[in-house]
Amino acid sequence: MPKTQDNTVFMHDGSFCGFLCATAEVLNSFKSSQVIHEVCGPNDVNLFDDTVTVRSDAGRGEALYRRLAAKTGEDAMLRLLEAFCSGFENISRSLAIMAVRLWHEGRLALENLSNPHALAVEKAAHRTRTEAHLYTGIARFSELSDGSWYAAIDAQTNILPLIGDHFAARYANMRFVIHDTGRETALLHEQGASWYIASDFRFTSRSDTGLPSGVISNDEARVRSIWKRYFDAVAIEERINPALQSARMPKKYWRYLTEKPADR
Repeated sequence: MPKTQDNTVFMHDGSFCGFLCATAEVLNSFKSSQVIHEVCGPNDVNLFDDTVTVRSDAGRGEALYRRLAAKTGEDAMLRLLEAFCSGFENISRSLAIMAVRLWHEGRLALENLSNPHALAVEKAAHRTRTEAHLYTGIARFSELSDGSWYAAIDAQTNILPLIGDHFAARYANMRFVIHDTGRETALLHEQGASWYIASDFRFTSRSDTGLPSGVISNDEARVRSIWKRYFDAVAIEERINPALQSARMPKKYWRYLTEKPADR
């Protein structure tokens, strides 16, 4: 495959849709010039890049997604999404190059880990996939006074797009929010409806639930108190091993655990 021959870089807005639109520009330019231009996010611009900003367009992004999925399969597209959500620096550049390879070579391009860009995508995807799987088990929901449910997480990667289907299927009849407090985004689900992600989701003050004091229901407050007492009661003092606990469940994940909120 040809390499980039100039410093033109297509910049997206930081969303996966924006990345797909920028990648569409890469594919179009490759058809005419056989040059693979690079793609970057708003925080990955280099000083000497000749940057062209690409507008995010949902229709265009979806169209490219469907065309690539038809050529490579949904699994390959999921891997691209996982890698994009990893937060790795400059991952958009490797993803765009791999998208061109996928377009021309099919899904097996991702399996050639001797290619540095394929390897970068695989490492990034693995990082996000692992954390998404972890949070399907440790996200703690609290019942709110209005009958809805709320869970706060503080993930290293942007896992909300990857866990929405899991929680929507598991709690189809519940109205719930999963709040990524670090990114100030939230996965919202209404009973009988599909989930969606909202940006700029925040509270002015938070307790150890991630919510302002007084928002949780009375039943939730009692359940939390009982659960903490149970957690303390079943502990065998002679076998308490904080180092082992930290090894099995790193402290970075303790912050919103009902039974073991992290010290702040």
